Amino acid sequence: MTPQKITKDLKHLICAILLLFTLNISAQSHLQLEANFLVGFQSQKELNQRELTNSQHLGFLIGANWQIMLYKRIYIETGVYGKFVQGQSETELACFTSKLISAQLALLIGFKGTNKWQYSGGLIFENNRDFEDMNINQPFNLRYYASAKTCYQIKSKLGISLSANFNLAKIPKSYLIINPANYASLGVIYKLI
Repeated sequence: MTPQKITKDLKHLICAILLLFTLNISAQSHLQLEANFLVGFQSQKELNQRELTNSQHLGFLIGANWQIMLYKRIYIETGVYGKFVQGQSETELACFTSKLISAQLALLIGFKGTNKWQYSGGLIFENNRDFEDMNINQPFNLRYYASAKTCYQIKSKLGISLSANFNLAKIPKSYLIINPANYASLGVIYKLI
């Protein structure tokens, strides 16, 4: 056999192994829709040297995630979500409301426990600036959260989730007035595949 023939056969073998690996992963993966109600929380902030009081942030997350089994009960989860937050804050001089729409990318690693429980944790990336204000030459375009999530499967295709997310990014406090530093969410998950 010539070296070219061996190289060609080796390439075919590698392609076949990769194809089988891909088929194995897709057979053990799940595409899910997720809708969450969220509540934002953080320490007291100041606006123009006046303390914000009665600061409330409520909203929701809607998106899809893809769970890929790695080994027995261990999986990775990635997802794309839209986040909407409406806030209300007061100072001693004024009361104001705010609205925010942002996008999130989740990268989690999880464990399927016994019974119907799942536990995962990882990072969530979110745009910190409005989409039209994002510029690669400016700082503070993104924020990232440490995330801890647990899910309980009610039926074969339906489950509920509870998560807590804590801001890790070093960003100015002015960005935290409209979009809170931390939030908890409670949601419903529907398995499509």
